[in-house]
Amino acid sequence: MKEGLQYGDTNLLHNQSFDDAKDLELSYIDRCIGVELQWTRISLISIRFIYSNNRSSSFSTAQSKNLSDVLFSSTFILTSNEEINKINLYLTNFTIIGMQFRTTHGRKSSVFGSNDGHFLTESFENYTFSYAKGRQQNPKGIEMLQFSWIKQISTKQKIAAGKRLYLIRYL
Repeated sequence: MKEGLQYGDTNLLHNQSFDDAKDLELSYIDRCIGVELQWTRISLISIRFIYSNNRSSSFSTAQSKNLSDVLFSSTFILTSNEEINKINLYLTNFTIIGMQFRTTHGRKSSVFGSNDGHFLTESFENYTFSYAKGRQQNPKGIEMLQFSWIKQISTKQKIAAGKRLYLIRYL
C-alpha cells in the first residue's frame, strides 16, 4: 500500500471527515468500481467512490454559496477488471476545482469540474487506486483529498490477501 500526497487545504488534516478504508471496512480484495462527482463552475462540491463490496462513500451535497451557480453531476463507471491507475487534479488557491481519471484499459473520464487551475497528476508505476480519504465540508465542498494505492497483483494473490486480512480482523 502506498499513500499519495494530500491535495487541497492540508492545514486541518486532523479534521478528516472520511476515510473510505475504515468507514466502509474495505478489504484488500475490494476495489473501486466507479466515481460520482458533483461540481459548480468554480469548485468540486461532492465526490463519492463506489466499491465492489456494494458500499460507497455517502456524502451530502454541499449547497453553493451563490444560487446562480449551476450544479453539475456525472458518474464514471469502470468495466470488469478495469482499475484507476492515474488521477489528474486541477487546483487553484488550495481548492480542488477539477478531476479526471485514467484506467488500466486506457480509458479516461471527462474532466469533472474545471480544468483552468494548476494541473497535477498522481500515479505510481504498477499501482492502482485503492481508496480515498479527505475532508468535505458544507458549504465549501471538497477541501482535501488523499489517495491510497495498492500494488497490482494477480487475482489469486488478492483472494489470499483478503482471507489473511479477514482472519486477522476477526480472530
